[in-house]
Amino acid sequence: MNYSTKTLYVNTSEDVKFTSPWIIAEGLRPHRIVIRDLGPISPNNDINEYVVHDEVLTESKETAFMSGYYTTDIEAAIEVFADRSKRSLRRGSLAKEVQYV
Repeated sequence: MNYSTKTLYVNTSEDVKFTSPWIIAEGLRPHRIVIRDLGPISPNNDINEYVVHDEVLTESKETAFMSGYYTTDIEAAIEVFADRSKRSLRRGSLAKEVQYV
C-alpha cells in the first residue's frame, strides 16, 4: 500500500460511525468512505437510518458528504461500505497522518 506524505487536518461530523482510511489521489480531493447513523426514522420508532457516503475534505478543512446510499439495514450499509472502500483504495495513496480539528 502506498502512503502519501501529506498530513490532513479534518473537522468531521459526529454521526460518522465507520470509516475507511483517507485517500489522496491526483486530481481528486482527499476523501474516504463513511457510514453515518442518522438516528431513528421517526420519533416513535426504534429503527435507525444509515447512509454510506463519500466524505470529501474541503479547502476549509470541513467535510462534505456525497453519493449517499440510504438504508435501515446496517448489514446492507456495511456491504456497500466495503465495496466502495475497496474501490476507493485502488484510486490513490493513504494519507500519512490525519489530525482532527
